[in-house]
Amino acid sequence: MSMDRECIIATLLRSLLGIDTNIGRNDFETRLIIQKIVYLAQESGIQLGYRFKWYAYGPYSRKLALDIGKILQVRIGECQATMGYDLATMKQLLSELKEKSIVSGKSLSYWLELVSSLHMLRYNTYPRAVDVVDELLKLKKSKFSVDDAKTALRIIEKYFSGPRPEFRVA
Repeated sequence: MSMDRECIIATLLRSLLGIDTNIGRNDFETRLIIQKIVYLAQESGIQLGYRFKWYAYGPYSRKLALDIGKILQVRIGECQATMGYDLATMKQLLSELKEKSIVSGKSLSYWLELVSSLHMLRYNTYPRAVDVVDELLKLKKSKFSVDDAKTALRIIEKYFSGPRPEFRVA
């Protein structure tokens, strides 16, 4: 794994969520949050080079799962080459998801899993589902409510409705 990629992810985690990577927890919820943030960051145009497949909790990268321990040990002060990316879209998206978490009483990991799963079903699966909300609810059974799924779909349309970027530089 390149140090640049580790630094970009560590910077994302710190600047977007306040997770201090050199003391970050390596528990299930932290790993799930990192998987979903990296998936959404890549979909917003930040090139990190991970491949994601559908898994029990939505988008999942085996390579990223193996790299998380290293990412959580990065010291932000050692990072130099990370700020060429425009993080504005990701900051707005995560701010909105944090607000949804507070208002709904559901965790940030819940909203990240919901949004990233719907996004993957909508843009990165074949054949494409006719109704991604219905498809997600079939796959995830009773984990998500219809109202939350519709809210998440509106969020996806707000942040990911334009052309799919190759990468975006500030």
